[in-house]
Amino acid sequence: MDKNVNKKNMEQKPLISVIVPIYKVEKYLSYCIESILKQSFTDFELLLIDDGSPDDCGVISDNWAKKDRRIRVFHQKNAGLSAARNKGLDNAIGRYAVFIDSDDYVDIDYLINLYRLLPDSQIGLGFTVQGYKRCQENGKAIKSFNFFSHVYTQADIPFLFIGSEIYNMFSACAKLFDCCFLNKYHLRFNTALRFSEDVLFVLECMSCCDYISVGNKADYNYISYEGTMSKIVTPFVSEYTTFFSCKTVINQYIANVKLTSVQQQGIFKCIHLLFCRTLKSDYHYLDTISGTTRRKHLRCLIKSNMDYLVKYYVPDYLIDKIGRFLLMTHNVFLYDMFFITLFKLKVRKMFCPPGAF
Repeated sequence: MDKNVNKKNMEQKPLISVIVPIYKVEKYLSYCIESILKQSFTDFELLLIDDGSPDDCGVISDNWAKKDRRIRVFHQKNAGLSAARNKGLDNAIGRYAVFIDSDDYVDIDYLINLYRLLPDSQIGLGFTVQGYKRCQENGKAIKSFNFFSHVYTQADIPFLFIGSEIYNMFSACAKLFDCCFLNKYHLRFNTALRFSEDVLFVLECMSCCDYISVGNKADYNYISYEGTMSKIVTPFVSEYTTFFSCKTVINQYIANVKLTSVQQQGIFKCIHLLFCRTLKSDYHYLDTISGTTRRKHLRCLIKSNMDYLVKYYVPDYLIDKIGRFLLMTHNVFLYDMFFITLFKLKVRKMFCPPGAF
């Protein structure tokens, strides 16, 4: 594959479509756009999706479009992150698609490094992955997540679930997706989910791709802000919908691909946090959720996920291990009283596990 892409005639269709969903980020938007326009790789279009942002994001986007012909702006009524990303995918004309969140930014070689990860051999359709840096709001890097370089074919993908790297790969960002692959399998973001849309999307991509090419660079800068959706626990139904959707994809994958017990443990560990969030979501709404409703939710969760509880739910904390025992023995009332006490004592770490997606 010819990687000397910057010599292409720019009147042709761009090779990469960069999709940026936008909502209430006027403070950070221009910095994000600048980092994209400064890319050493120039054969791309930039799709700015204004998701009905009530601030000046729409105006800022339009002004940038006047300065650079590679930019296209789409304005829509607020429909959420998934709908905004899907809008970008449906209007992308590049062979490949890249997602960048509008409050993050990327290093100058971000696109070219993702593109160079594409396999030289014709091994089918898939996507490339690189690491990322978690940064403070002032841009200072807190931690860099770098992966081991390797091209995983369809037969090799189960081995990803043995190591720990996989748990940092569930963002739609820091990846380059083949649009032919996404369109062939009708892969889009689930608009019914209010958070962790990326987890479900990446799981679906992993379940049907021919390859995943992983690189050791970390050119994506993820800014950690207070109040992001990954840190906000939503009501039970919303949390459970996300967990159940991801578990369904995993079960379908396991039904089609022979995995060892270790690999099965690894792939189910990918949704461990989602289960923890669901399990404890009602305790964030003690003022509005009655004890009867909480216990009803717990019984529902146990009944439909006992197999997961027994085989795959391995808590990190001693308190959660006690909770697991109470759930497996159907002591719902004791579990409820136990965790109400912990929550009121402000043992909050147990209610917001580390490593939010």
